[in-house]
Amino acid sequence: MKRNLKYITIALAGMMFLPSCGGDDPQIDPDSGGTENPTPDTPEESAQAKSGILPAWQKGYLDIHFINTVTGESAFIILPDGTQILVDAASSLATSGKDELSKRWKPDKRGSEIITEYIQKCMSWTGNNTIDAFLGTHFHNDHMGGYSSSLPMSANGYYRLNGATEILDNFPVTLMVDRGYPDYNYPYDLKDSSKETNRAEIVNNYKKAIEWHMSNKGLKVEKFAPGSNSQFSLQKDPAAYPNVNIQNIYANGELWTGTGTSTRSIFPDQSTFKGTGKNDEESPGENACSTVFVLTYGLFNFYSGADICNSGNSYFPWKGVENEVTNVVSPVEVMKADHHGVNGSGAQILLTKLNPSIIICTPWQDGHPNPGVHGRFVSTQTNNGNAKILYSNLAPSNQSQFTAGLNNIFATGGHIVVRVDPKGKSYHVYMLNDQNDKFEIIKTIGPLICK
Repeated sequence: MKRNLKYITIALAGMMFLPSCGGDDPQIDPDSGGTENPTPDTPEESAQAKSGILPAWQKGYLDIHFINTVTGESAFIILPDGTQILVDAASSLATSGKDELSKRWKPDKRGSEIITEYIQKCMSWTGNNTIDAFLGTHFHNDHMGGYSSSLPMSANGYYRLNGATEILDNFPVTLMVDRGYPDYNYPYDLKDSSKETNRAEIVNNYKKAIEWHMSNKGLKVEKFAPGSNSQFSLQKDPAAYPNVNIQNIYANGELWTGTGTSTRSIFPDQSTFKGTGKNDEESPGENACSTVFVLTYGLFNFYSGADICNSGNSYFPWKGVENEVTNVVSPVEVMKADHHGVNGSGAQILLTKLNPSIIICTPWQDGHPNPGVHGRFVSTQTNNGNAKILYSNLAPSNQSQFTAGLNNIFATGGHIVVRVDPKGKSYHVYMLNDQNDKFEIIKTIGPLICK
């Protein structure tokens, strides 16, 4: 894999063409790590592309769809052989802290309902109605779904529908991966309502759902395994794409060493933990236990760190997971910003090491991202100040506090799609209109050449 992540480069049989799409297509500074392709693999435009609609996925392409629900974070990945992976199911029930964002868009559906409709359209391209793997990065409501006794009850049993539980009911899911299976007792008993009531409600409801689907639908459930590069794999035609790799980097204080599948612990022993993980408590919180992985396709690399933060976010330096992850990652083309860009995330040391050409950030409250974190995104230490930023949402009052890098903001407000060509050498990034289900292109960047 490229840069510490093992991969094998092969010549792909045949050439598939992705029509160039409508929208703005600016010239990219060569120093930014992505340049306009002088001889792109996609020279023709289809009628669909000219109409400003995202063309259908085709075999050989890698798609990463960041589905905007204004309730958290969710990404749907279509691997080159048609294998489908869902990462999180944004469905927070919180309504406070998003007055400005609600003026642009206040969905009348649960986040998981929006995700369901979006995925169904993608599945019409692939012909695959199954989620081959579902990764729940950690047990916060904006990633796994909030809980309320007023939510609808599943027709399958005794759990309520929202977030992950609703996705499990709406699609055949082959593999469910989370950070806590089977005991859900790290860093403390997550099922204990005396610790964190809402967390326990979310976990217990989710646990009921997976148990039902294991017994009745054959669902397989696994704990996320740092160090593994086989937990998530191609399921349809793996022999055709040996240069696809998903490397698990970190979860629950266990960090991949960069060699083989070995890991090392970056947290103190669990027996020393006190509290539930607030900054002044000697215990890692839910965010610090989030899963981290890197997806590689040929020369293309994508980093996803869920909600990990840096050492400045706590009284205890060992909670600085971003600082430790820096030791085993390498430059990437695209990164998903950690923790929606909130204060305490986006360590400059990590941004410098990843050196992304594209940063995708998923704010869902008015205060996301922190202006200082945006400043680090556009710092000269981050890809020489040339990183392009796409925000799925951005409150005007928050943006007004940004003191630098306004020209780095490529687009705000919509679904975001990264599409990598069949050779894994170049890619496009799109922002789509989130006000309808037509996949209308608002902005386009690319083709960009992988570094």
